[in-house]
Amino acid sequence: MSAGNGARRKNVIFSGIFLIISAVMGGYALTTMNIGTLDRMGPAFFPVVLSAILAALALIVLFLPAPADAEPLSIAPSRAIVIIIACPMIFGFAIEPFGLLIAVFLSIFVSCLASQVTTLRQALLLSTAFSLFCVLVFHYLLSMTIPLWGSVFTG
Repeated sequence: MSAGNGARRKNVIFSGIFLIISAVMGGYALTTMNIGTLDRMGPAFFPVVLSAILAALALIVLFLPAPADAEPLSIAPSRAIVIIIACPMIFGFAIEPFGLLIAVFLSIFVSCLASQVTTLRQALLLSTAFSLFCVLVFHYLLSMTIPLWGSVFTG
């Protein structure tokens, strides 16, 4: 095994272990919630299933051979890390005063700024499309009580 293959294998092992830890933490966080049954799913059912799928994928990643042309892991630029960490906070702070539509738009638009290759037009299109998708799914299809427009617009 060459030095390059050893580094690539370490990347694959690191990725698999990270995914397994994420799945275990996700499953553990849901232990206090009701899973339910297939007939009557509880609030933890879907997240537990996702955690199990993530764990299965992690095992597949761990035991598949590393591709010969895989690039070594590198750290993302600090600007991108800060922006991606800030996006859920932006959503959290914007949802009450601005509502679902604008909170999703802002958080997606700001997350697009983390990429060095995304253009302004792409960021606007993605933000608009995802905002409309979230409104359709959460407001109209699931009838969640998240207001479309926040207190800034409704008083």
